[in-house]
Amino acid sequence: MSIQRSLPSAAALKKDNPGKKCLKVGQPLSDGKCNDLIRAGQHSGRTGKITDMFKKVLILMFSVLSAQAGLSKLEAISMIETCDRDWIVGKAGEVSRYQIMPSVWRHYTSSRDFRNPVVASKVAAQHIDVLENTFRARTGREATHFDLYVMWNAGPTYYAKIGFNASRVATVIRERAARYANLRDMRNTPLLVANTR
Repeated sequence: MSIQRSLPSAAALKKDNPGKKCLKVGQPLSDGKCNDLIRAGQHSGRTGKITDMFKKVLILMFSVLSAQAGLSKLEAISMIETCDRDWIVGKAGEVSRYQIMPSVWRHYTSSRDFRNPVVASKVAAQHIDVLENTFRARTGREATHFDLYVMWNAGPTYYAKIGFNASRVATVIRERAARYANLRDMRNTPLLVANTR
C-alpha cells in the first residue's frame, strides 16, 4: 500500500522561491518532489544552507501527513470483538479473536487451532471476502465499513431480510457497526513531544 504525502499549503514555498515552480495544495509528493522541497529549503534560508531545524520540521510534517490510515478490516474486527484476545469464546460458541462461529470456521480450514492468530486471520480474511462478494452480488454495490460489520456480526441472511437497510439494523449491532466504521476511518493522531533539553 502506498501512502501519498501532500503539502497543506504551497503559499510559503512560493513566497520564498519567486519564479520557481511551486507545488499545488493537495498535490501528492513523490520522493523526487520531497527532495526538490528540501533543495528549495536550502536556498530559502538567510544563510543559504538548510538548517537542522528545517530538516526536523520537514520530517515531522511528512510523518504527520503520512499517518492517516485507520485500522485494517481484521484489526478493527478483532478490536471490537475481543480486543485481540485469542482465547475468548463467545456466548453462542464463537471462537478466536474474531469471534467466528465454528460452523463458519470449518468452511475455510480443518484446523481447530482457534487461538492461533495466524490461522484465525486467514479464516477471517477468507470470510470477509465471501461477505463482500455476497453483498456485491445482492446489492450491485460495494459494502461500506458499516455494511461489512453488520454482515460479520449478524450474517448476510439477516441483513438481506431487512433489505440491506442500515436504519433497520438492531440498535446493538448498529452501534457496534458504527464503532467498526470509526476504527476503519480513524486518523492516526501523532503525539508531539517537545524536547526540553
